[in-house]
Amino acid sequence: MELILYGNIKDKYLTKEILDPISKCYRTFYYGDGILHGARRPQISIIETNVIKKIKSKNSLIILKKRARMDGLKNISNNIPILASSENHKQLEKISKLGLCVITCGLSEKDTLTFSSVGKESSVVSLQRSFFGHAPMEIPILHSKTNTLFAMQCIAAITIILEKKDEIKLDLTSTKYFH
Repeated sequence: MELILYGNIKDKYLTKEILDPISKCYRTFYYGDGILHGARRPQISIIETNVIKKIKSKNSLIILKKRARMDGLKNISNNIPILASSENHKQLEKISKLGLCVITCGLSEKDTLTFSSVGKESSVVSLQRSFFGHAPMEIPILHSKTNTLFAMQCIAAITIILEKKDEIKLDLTSTKYFH
C-alpha cells in the first residue's frame, strides 16, 4: 500500500501521529523531506509531499493535511481514495468539483468515519458505510490525550484497509497497536 500524506511539508504533527503507530505494526518505508528510512519489502510506503504530479500505484490512499494545494489533485485518478477532514469545507468543495473519491472523517453522521464515543483515554471510531470490503463496524481505540481525532480516524482507516478482520481494536498507548 502507498500512503501519501499530502500538504504542507513543514507540518509534521499529523505525520508523527500516523507514522509511529503504523511503523510499529507494519513493515514501513517512509520518504519525506529528503529523509528515507524503513524496511525492505514494506507492507506500506508512506510518502510525505506537497506536490503530486501523478500516482501510478493502484493501491494508494491520500491523506490531506490541513493545508494542501488542492490544484495538485487535478491529475489524480478518481479511483484513488482521499481521506479528508469534514471540518475543512474548502478542501471538500474542491474534491467534489474534481469528482474525486473522498472518505470523510469527522463528527457528523454523514462522515464515512466518525466517533460513536470520545473520551480522554478511550474512544470508538465508527465506520458508517462499507469501506474496502468491510461492512460498517465499531473500532475501539485506547489513546493518549495528545492524539488528535483526525489522526485516530486515519489510523483506523489504514488498519481497516490492511487488515482482513471483522473486528479491530487499536491501542495507541502501547508498542503493539492492534489486536
